[in-house]
Amino acid sequence: MSGTQLPSSSGGDAYERPNQRYRCGRGAGWGKPCAAGPTPDGRCGDTRCTGEKDALPPCVPRLTLRARRGRMTWQICALMILVIAAGFHFGRGTKSRPFAVDPGPLSARHAKFTSAEGCGACHPAHHAGLGGWVKAIFTHADMNTQCSRCHAFDGLAHLPHNEVFDHSPRARQTDCRQCHTEHRGANAKLTTLTDAQCHTCHAVPFERFDRGHPEFAANFPRVTRGGIKFNHAKHLLDYFKQPEYAARAQQNCTDCHAALPHERNIRTAGFDAACARCHEEQIPQSELVLLRLPDKPAEAAALETDDATSFMTWFFQRAGTTNYGTALQQCLTAAAKDGVAPLAEMLEAEWRAATPTSNRPSNVVASSRSVLQPSAASRPGPSHLLAGLSPELLARAAQLWLKGERLEPPTLKIQSGWYWLDDLYPELRYKPAGHADAVSQAWLEFSLAAASRAPNAADTKRAASFRDELAHLRSGVGRCVKCHAVSAPAANPAERRVEWYYTGSLLPAHTKFSHGAHLGLLRCNDCHRLNPDANYEGQYHDFTTAAGVSNFKSITLANCTDCHAEKKVRSDCLLCHQYHRGASWRNLPE
Repeated sequence: MSGTQLPSSSGGDAYERPNQRYRCGRGAGWGKPCAAGPTPDGRCGDTRCTGEKDALPPCVPRLTLRARRGRMTWQICALMILVIAAGFHFGRGTKSRPFAVDPGPLSARHAKFTSAEGCGACHPAHHAGLGGWVKAIFTHADMNTQCSRCHAFDGLAHLPHNEVFDHSPRARQTDCRQCHTEHRGANAKLTTLTDAQCHTCHAVPFERFDRGHPEFAANFPRVTRGGIKFNHAKHLLDYFKQPEYAARAQQNCTDCHAALPHERNIRTAGFDAACARCHEEQIPQSELVLLRLPDKPAEAAALETDDATSFMTWFFQRAGTTNYGTALQQCLTAAAKDGVAPLAEMLEAEWRAATPTSNRPSNVVASSRSVLQPSAASRPGPSHLLAGLSPELLARAAQLWLKGERLEPPTLKIQSGWYWLDDLYPELRYKPAGHADAVSQAWLEFSLAAASRAPNAADTKRAASFRDELAHLRSGVGRCVKCHAVSAPAANPAERRVEWYYTGSLLPAHTKFSHGAHLGLLRCNDCHRLNPDANYEGQYHDFTTAAGVSNFKSITLANCTDCHAEKKVRSDCLLCHQYHRGASWRNLPE
């Protein structure tokens, strides 16, 4: 078979036939094709092409590139079929699940949770039939969604570290399988990562922790204004060295602080163990004076401000009432008949009006030894305001006063609780029972709420006077705010709340640390060095909680690399950092 010769200005093969399997051998070998070209069965098409004239070997047609590629494709396909077929008969696997479709055993933890549902627990296409399998070949498997069925985070599962990093343009979506690889056997550790895996994303790779790791922040660990006002420098360098306190003072840091191996924050031993030696006797010395009665009911209408308590001038004159003495008389008339109930109802109504709905506490008083910030549900409630006040105590006093008779003085010295003191004027007083006294806590919170939510300027002024009396550092009831800070929530700066609980320092979201693992190996002051020049008291001059001042100097990188270095103590990334934010388990329906 011959073909038509095509002009070629480039000197290339003039007999290129892409639809044929062969090309001229002379053209392939020497660049000089003959005029006839090869036949379809691979023989030379020109019988004269013997090679004698040019002293060259005879023409031997060769396969075209397209033909060679086709042959290679079929060979590869045949090889794949053989490999797949061999997989069904050799290697790991069983008769029901041969090697080719057996990815390997799950880790022990996952195998336990997926035993009932099988592969379909994580791979929805497994139970979707042949059509679902084919579709799965061309569809991205969203394993993050499958993992999130059991695992929960404080953020989206597909984001790096489960949060948005606006400052990092390199941040991209992640897949759980980038770090966690399953089907590696029952003993596989899915959470074990290498430093190299961390360096694939982080923009500033370094050789190891003690060589190249960035220096810690200047205020590490970061602190907010503490809820408990305890000036370590003042106590350790001043108070504890005074003769009257030296014998009571704690001798070691661990006398006030204790840590468990699994905890990041270090716990305080609590008031009874750490503070009571010096401060317990001071608490009952500051009482709440709730009511002060004129000598006779007839004098109530002319009651002057100086003759009343700050509570009376606010509570019985709120919302524009001018003659609060008359309101007092009406209250005592009701108390003479029904005891505590009328006053309790008035106080509860005012509490509900003053306290924000989102922060209304219940009638549960939390333990004073907790280191966690309590929720609103664990704070003192309105029923604590008059807790322990006997109906007879108030009713009897009101009856005698309405008759113009003197009150009966108590026969025994009052240790704590409600009582009447008839000195210049009859006064209803409350003596705190000790630390974490629920009544003192309730009245302090009530006064703060009332002052921040008063309806007009006059009420605000009177409520503020009531608040300032109860929140006085040295004479306020129980002296609570001497140690417990008063803060303003960021969402509503006009409100005030008492920080009843110690919260500890704050590490970055993905940093972890265990004090328990270091106690006994180091001294506390190896890392925590006092900073007597810090303006610790100044941070409590207002109610801001965004920034804080520490009693201690910042911890530096050198504090850690002294031990955590090559050929010393473990120093990989996972020792101090955790990838996920707020990792937890979901409550799955049974």
